[in-house]
Amino acid sequence: GSFQGSFEAYQRGIHPDDRERVVASIQETVRLGQDQHLEYRIVWPDGSSHWLESRGRMFRDKFGEPVRMTGICLDISERKRTEQTLLFLAESSKSLSSLVDYRSTLQKIASLSVPDFADWCTVDMLESDGSVQRLAVAHVDPTKVDLAAEIRRRYPPHPDAEHGVMKVLRTGESEFVPEISSTLLESVAHDAEHLEMLHQMCLSSYICVPLRVNDSVLGCVTFVGAGSGRRYSESDLTLAADLAHRAAVAIQNALLYQQVREADRRKDEFLAMLAHELRNPLAPIRSGLDLLAIEAGGHQEVVELMQSQVEHVVRLVDDLLDVSRIMRGKVELRKQIVKLADLVQRSVAAVRPNMDSRQQQLSVVSEVDPIYLDADPVRIVQVIENLLTNASKYMDVQGKVTLTVERSLDMAVITVQDTGVGIDKELLPHVFELFTQSSRSIDRAQGGLGIGLTLVQRLVEMHAGSVSAYSDGIGHGSTFVVRLPLVDGVRQQAPKLRNDAKVAACRVFVVDDNRSAVWLLKALLTKVGGHEVQTASDGPTLLANIHAFRPQVVFLDIGLPGMDGHQVAREIRRKGEFDGVLLVALTGYGQEEDRKNSRAAGFDLHLVKPPALDQLKNVFTHPKLTN
Repeated sequence: GSFQGSFEAYQRGIHPDDRERVVASIQETVRLGQDQHLEYRIVWPDGSSHWLESRGRMFRDKFGEPVRMTGICLDISERKRTEQTLLFLAESSKSLSSLVDYRSTLQKIASLSVPDFADWCTVDMLESDGSVQRLAVAHVDPTKVDLAAEIRRRYPPHPDAEHGVMKVLRTGESEFVPEISSTLLESVAHDAEHLEMLHQMCLSSYICVPLRVNDSVLGCVTFVGAGSGRRYSESDLTLAADLAHRAAVAIQNALLYQQVREADRRKDEFLAMLAHELRNPLAPIRSGLDLLAIEAGGHQEVVELMQSQVEHVVRLVDDLLDVSRIMRGKVELRKQIVKLADLVQRSVAAVRPNMDSRQQQLSVVSEVDPIYLDADPVRIVQVIENLLTNASKYMDVQGKVTLTVERSLDMAVITVQDTGVGIDKELLPHVFELFTQSSRSIDRAQGGLGIGLTLVQRLVEMHAGSVSAYSDGIGHGSTFVVRLPLVDGVRQQAPKLRNDAKVAACRVFVVDDNRSAVWLLKALLTKVGGHEVQTASDGPTLLANIHAFRPQVVFLDIGLPGMDGHQVAREIRRKGEFDGVLLVALTGYGQEEDRKNSRAAGFDLHLVKPPALDQLKNVFTHPKLTN
């Protein structure tokens, strides 16, 4: 009965944020003479906002001039509230669907709930030690956030509280209070000052629902009506419980995802450390066998057999390191324009001795016209070698392997086809997954870790190529097809090795805390080059004797106790009189970052343990020694 019945009074009742839009719509209706339909908010005398749906029609006189407008208004507050609630649920669910960092996502959900579903929202999570951590807070009035934090700091909730967060976390049941009365506030207040602070929050209604999966309570979400005078209903409780269930499932999935990622990280670290530790004992074994090979006498075949087995172990260790680095994105390609035929030739030369020993036939079919790639030659050779080795491993004696190289449009196609055991149809989609191996009989126990094909796939994909596996099943052989992008261009000439360089006997200092490795490396260097060799097990001993011995070459282990190899190298480079000394790093780590660190410390060369005999010989062809 308070409405004054004028257009001015009508405008005063419109919510200030909607007034301009409504008046503009009425003016447009008058100008065009069309019916009116719009939704807007009005403000009641008690200050609360309500939504109206307005439909109106304009009437004109006989001259066509507008005379009056009449219409009806319906209160659609409940409908708008439902729409906003459903929108909030949809947006929250969308955030949960891409949940990885659940902390930031929960804060986003809390912010989305304000102001359409709540004036105030908090998310509390149970920690593994039983404590409660508030991860998200949102309030329609930011100044109240500090007040709420102060209340929580001065009056932390008691674990046995009869209301609120602690009760929901303890019981796993929702709590719903349609109207927060003064009596309820008095019952939970610790003292008069606490009660006054609660009154300042203007709390009117609240819902607290658990984040629960099966029998596990992860935390809870609290929605509070405050300054707006919002009163929650049973339907709001249902929606809040639905959202909490979705959030709990998403949080649990995110935690499981993090656990899987952490397990993968630890696995990769373990593989890298395992490979590194295996290289230390392999170094003296390889050096010892090289020494025996020089003077084996009547045991040459035994030594060669042992050497082949050591090379097999070294290959497995290299694969372990490679797969660990690739999984962590630590491998950098050193691309250049290369002729594919040269890489195929190197790969075939590497695997043919093993295949000949098993009386297996290897045929190579290649196009006459040269095929060029923009690729890392070492890695492409590794790909082809792994495919050929894999074919040999799962093939009987006298089996056949065909390696075909051809071009197809703008791609180079490398096909390895064998007459081996084949691949089971259930296993075929998973052959490139880490640690996947085909079943084998005892006579095919050729070793391997199930990582060779994983390396092939990752290295090929790093070159913007693809690899596929085909098989008609057990007993029907296998086919692997690699596709790599072609390039045009002139082949880059590989640097010539200095095989013709005259190598004179040198003074060599070997430093390694592995005494067996030191002893055998000294014996090997003395035998193959007639070098004069001194040894030490730590850096200070080298530095104490370097002036008297005046070495021309220093083989220096990186992982020395106390003073590591990098520190020793820097100390040597500080002395200008030793600028001409060739510093060679010995280490179980060989990735690009390790090589950069070695160069930065002053090393000229970086050898990965266990160094091959050819690598040791090439050290003495370095320009520092031959110029």
